Amino acid sequence: MANAKTIASRINDLKARFSLASLGKQSLLSLISETEVSEQVFDSNAIENSTLTLEETEKILLKIDLDRYISEREIFEAKNLARVVSYIETRSKEQELSLEMMRSVWEANSLPLPERLTLLDRTQRTLDLMKIHVRLVYDLGIHTQDGYKYRQERLQEIGKMLGAWRNNTRRKLGLSP
Repeated sequence: MANAKTIASRINDLKARFSLASLGKQSLLSLISETEVSEQVFDSNAIENSTLTLEETEKILLKIDLDRYISEREIFEAKNLARVVSYIETRSKEQELSLEMMRSVWEANSLPLPERLTLLDRTQRTLDLMKIHVRLVYDLGIHTQDGYKYRQERLQEIGKMLGAWRNNTRRKLGLSP
């Protein structure tokens, strides 16, 4: 069986080959990525027992009228998951997914609902502190206005996703969002 160093080395080699092969092909890669979003959303929702078909998922994401009644929850989940997929696509180019980040998402996903809500509440408080820190760093002149704006926008995106996850968990527990 291959050891972890060999596998990590092979992954790094493949990433380097991909980076080299993708030079000058960003528009094609963007097009491929955009077309895969609905499939990723459909597959992920299907795991969660969603009744949406791939065609319905595509219509929701393209804001096209549907042929049958679909619950607000399923529409919300499809749209929200598409935002997550897009965020991951953008974020993965800025920073590799860290082990700690993966562990936190896995932990929150695998916890029973009450404990999940506690972890999400704690994460929300941490996010609020990060927003304050970013503002302080800007006020102290350490970051430019563009840097401040960029960081605030990213934190707001994370906050929206975290808030939706938190509200969904509260609803599942029978609590008001």
